[in-house]
Amino acid sequence: MRDGKPQPRPEFLEQMTGKVEPQRTRPFGAGSVVVVAMSALFVAVLVASGAFHYAKAGTHSAVQSLRGADNAAFSFTNTCSGACLLEFPTTNHAPTLTVSPTANPTNSTTATFTFSDVDFKAQAPYNGHYVCTLDGVVTNPCTSPKTYTGLADGSHTFSVYLDQGGYQSNSAVYTWVVDATKPTITLTQTTACTHGTGGFCNAADPSPISYSVSASDAGTGVSTIACTDNGSAITVTQSGSNPRTGTFSVSGDGTHNLSCTATDAAGNVSTAATSTLKIDRTAPVVTIDTCTVNGARKPSCSGTATETTTVTVKIYNGSNGSGSLVQTLTTTGTGANYTAGPGSGLPAGSYSAQATQTDAAGNVGTSTFKNFTVT
Repeated sequence: MRDGKPQPRPEFLEQMTGKVEPQRTRPFGAGSVVVVAMSALFVAVLVASGAFHYAKAGTHSAVQSLRGADNAAFSFTNTCSGACLLEFPTTNHAPTLTVSPTANPTNSTTATFTFSDVDFKAQAPYNGHYVCTLDGVVTNPCTSPKTYTGLADGSHTFSVYLDQGGYQSNSAVYTWVVDATKPTITLTQTTACTHGTGGFCNAADPSPISYSVSASDAGTGVSTIACTDNGSAITVTQSGSNPRTGTFSVSGDGTHNLSCTATDAAGNVSTAATSTLKIDRTAPVVTIDTCTVNGARKPSCSGTATETTTVTVKIYNGSNGSGSLVQTLTTTGTGANYTAGPGSGLPAGSYSAQATQTDAAGNVGTSTFKNFTVT
């Protein structure tokens, strides 16, 4: 008896190992009881802390017959020649596992798994090794790190456990989704421009101009749509996943180079959908400053016009266009000053002239009337 507890007979231990006391280096859970047997011969009952035990050649087994504080029960069988060291695992844990890349889902078709176990021993009699499984395909033995390449889109499951001297640990398991396929996206102008010319939306067309965008992804779904106008981000009102749809609007004179992309949950970015929108809602500014006649009573009118398109001057009987149209003069604008005429000779009387200019988008600029008299 020692401390009120039964002790193994020293001659049994001495007969097995040449040692009077077993060597103890790693504890079981507190309060556990380990029964050690060799063949059919009962050798010893060790209370609590015995983890290593020397024994003679042969087949040895150890059973933790009562659960310890970690609430784990174990079995262990090992065959060795000569004096050998039996080790009993302290807990039925799984290997420690780290994964690269860490994103889940991921667009990477490669995965690397690094694993270890505090109980791992490669040497005899333990002959520890790991067993890996990917989607049901077993690699035995398996060495850390383990890398898989060329993974197909879809869900994958990896597991690894330690196999050591007949003891198998719990498995560390990781399930993830591979999605290496880009989403698709379309961009559609939903507000028609029917009045502008030359591909423009002009002042007679609705404002703003609306667009719709739709993106789809068969794998992990679309997480976001991003659009830019001449490289600057614009706000897209969006919802859904597959498809994910959105709307935005554009206004302001100028050329708008629109580009939209979709990003799925795995980080894949679609090829951009693009569209070019030209808006010109600003009419030319036209003035008519003077109208004169030469000795033959032929009129000429001068003023300013902001575009380089044709300037048209119409001359009417009476003041402020009150009478009938009697003559039309034209000239090409310079973006600044213009002179139209001389036209045909006019009878003596009161006249008025008005200038107009139409820009490339179809917007029309109109001057006030210029009254003049022919004598």
